[in-house]
Amino acid sequence: DTVKYRSADYCYRLYYVDFFNEEHYLATGCTRIPNAVITKAHPYPNPFQDKTTIEVFLEDNVMLTATVYDLKGKEMEKLRDEKGDFIAGIEASVGKHIYEFQAGEFASQGLYDVIFIAYPIEDPSIEISRAVVKLQLIR
Repeated sequence: DTVKYRSADYCYRLYYVDFFNEEHYLATGCTRIPNAVITKAHPYPNPFQDKTTIEVFLEDNVMLTATVYDLKGKEMEKLRDEKGDFIAGIEASVGKHIYEFQAGEFASQGLYDVIFIAYPIEDPSIEISRAVVKLQLIR
């Protein structure tokens, strides 16, 4: 399900219609949609053997960092963009971006977290966005 608006409440209602065509409401819930800019962060392939590509969609211009952590929380490395530059406070524009994670030859098999943090630069009403991508390395 997608929501077109940011910084809004997305409300839904659960109900049923009985045999007499009467509506019975069971529950109503609301979820706040944050005013965030990372709308999608998707790895492929995942699980992977040596390298994987992460596709990230941004809704605004931001300063972006991307760091890889192991399951113990130890920082492994910063991700690199298509030019080979580290993603550590780089300016990223609106749209789709592709980043690559190359597991080193001594990287152990297991799970890794890639944490993207986007800091807004043009619009102060936008919140700092975070996206966590789970990766599985298979050797």
